Amino acid sequence: MGVLPEKDLEQLKAFCQALKIQPALIWDPSLTFFRDALTGIGCQLPKKPTQQEKQAENVPESAGEKASGSPTDDKDDADEPVEYPPFPKEAEKDDECLEGDDLSEYKEVTATEAGSDEDQEKAMELRGDAMGLMREGNFKESIDKLTEALTLNPTKAPIWASRAECYLKWKKLNSAVKDGDKALDLNPNQAKALRVRGQAKRKLGLWTEAAVDLHAANAIDFDPDMADMLKVVEAKVKKVAEYRTACKNLDEEAKRKKLLQKQEKYRKMREEEEKAEKEADAMPDMSGMGGMPGGMGGMPGGMGGMPGGMGGMPGMPDMNDPEIMQMLQDPDVQAGKPEAILKYANNPKVAQFMQSFMGSMGGKGGKGGMPGMGGMGGMGGMGGMGGMPGMGGMGGMPGKGGMGRGGASDSVPKSAPKPTSADDLD
Repeated sequence: MGVLPEKDLEQLKAFCQALKIQPALIWDPSLTFFRDALTGIGCQLPKKPTQQEKQAENVPESAGEKASGSPTDDKDDADEPVEYPPFPKEAEKDDECLEGDDLSEYKEVTATEAGSDEDQEKAMELRGDAMGLMREGNFKESIDKLTEALTLNPTKAPIWASRAECYLKWKKLNSAVKDGDKALDLNPNQAKALRVRGQAKRKLGLWTEAAVDLHAANAIDFDPDMADMLKVVEAKVKKVAEYRTACKNLDEEAKRKKLLQKQEKYRKMREEEEKAEKEADAMPDMSGMGGMPGGMGGMPGGMGGMPGGMGGMPGMPDMNDPEIMQMLQDPDVQAGKPEAILKYANNPKVAQFMQSFMGSMGGKGGKGGMPGMGGMGGMGGMGGMGGMPGMGGMGGMPGKGGMGRGGASDSVPKSAPKPTSADDLD
């Protein structure tokens, strides 16, 4: 023979199944003895839920209690609502279920401490009278008697349990649950309070909570009628558990799909970024284009040097000769002063240079004056010949015409004799 009868084992199995579905039920006040037994053998209890967590875990157990969405609906984790299966009809409220009352007939008791011994004895007499009225169906009068008894002795759990039973028979289900809670606060092992509260929750369609209370009640004081009720409740609990599991799986699948979508989105974004980076690297570096205006600016100087470039023609002396360079860099020569030019005329190299240069220019620089000397105006282009310091300034000489003397040469007769020395110029 086993530790427990077969029937008791079946009830224990069903109770354990209810705890798997809703572990927080282990903290019901009526299960204090069970918690003590579990911790006594080294078991770790689940975390006691806060009031907010209790509300968050208030999963609908019937079609009438279902809210929009799902038991595990999480708007933050899903862009689109998850389509859940319909709530199973097998778990919906049956014909024995009723709507909860609005507590309008509930009688509050303000007393918190027991009265004298006489008051306590009187309270028990009133309880006996109330039970007789309840059996006769006079529920309202019975409630009044029990309320009077609780005023005399509010610390007696059996009186609260009796009033809970009267509310249950009067079909005031929420009131019955409330008085059951009061009784179990005083004595968690009050079998009658557990049984009454379990029946009230069964009629409200709260299958899982009803199963816990009914199992706990039968563990203390077995009632075959409650065993039959448990079979109905356990079948409902099983369907609720299956529904919750299905909804949870759909939620997990929706989260997984959303994660994959995010990963794919980020992958495409990264590909676009890498493509843009490669295209940018393949583009030619246009930063050097900024130097074009500066380079273009040098063109006029080069243009000025074109006449001087003619010095490279055959027969022209070496422009890099120190003596020629000395003459060309002479400020008076650059200013177009004839006496300065004649100062170098006795130098054979300079004379050859002057003769070759004037021959190449054809005497086009001036309109009169000394033959060929008018071409000295073109010497301004000599700045381009070697880029020698200061030579660029000679570019202004062409405007002076004929040695820079302006129209003065027009007064000299064409037949005038050539001067033979600098003294003749005086």
